[in-house]
Amino acid sequence: MKNIGLIGCGNIAETYFRAQDYFNNIKFIACADKFPEASKKCAHKYKIKSLSVDEILNDTDVDIILNLTIPQAHFEVSKLALEAGKHVYSEKPMSITYDQAKELLELANKKNLYFGNAPDTFLGGGGQVARQFVDKGEIGQILTGNFIFAFPGVQEFHPNPESWFQSGGGPVIDMGPYFFTALVNLLGPAKNVRARGKKFSNQREYLVGPKKGRSFDIEISTSVMCDVEFANETIVQGFISFDIQNHA
Repeated sequence: MKNIGLIGCGNIAETYFRAQDYFNNIKFIACADKFPEASKKCAHKYKIKSLSVDEILNDTDVDIILNLTIPQAHFEVSKLALEAGKHVYSEKPMSITYDQAKELLELANKKNLYFGNAPDTFLGGGGQVARQFVDKGEIGQILTGNFIFAFPGVQEFHPNPESWFQSGGGPVIDMGPYFFTALVNLLGPAKNVRARGKKFSNQREYLVGPKKGRSFDIEISTSVMCDVEFANETIVQGFISFDIQNHA
């Protein structure tokens, strides 16, 4: 049985707490958040310890740190956890730059620690069946492909969506990992990427939660188009957007 300490008690935390019921080899024992009230609320609901970030990193009973902070904090929190001798599983993205991600993996290897990262959806039934078809050559040579994910944006359901519209956020960071992870699993590594993006307004409105009706600033492109060329010569086009209100 491995004990988990969770850092970041936001919206996604509940999903992970529910997931522990499906496993018999992990157990949440503590949580932490930069906002102590969020940590205390989470701890009370799930009957675990509420600690500060420093306390949870130094808790000898914690084997694995689950990093559910905002994307811009993933690198810092994961690095602190590795330096504290903890295995890490982080929500997507691993970091907001390639160099930061590389540093985390090198640190994990140096300290002989495991580092896992969302998404793991490519391990599900659909992804595995698709991989089986590709590996057996049952659909022939894959030449091209495309993917689209378009919806109004995380402000539709998230009470604190600001970080997804600031530097280090955006639709590629939010939803792109699902598609790119699946594609790399099926087609292998990418060798060339081209992309362009655009934002169509400077502000958005909170639609749920205590800030409903107020506005927040947008710093990043909210729609992105890309071409990805893989090492096996397959070319895939993608479109990911926070701007599409309705689908025909």
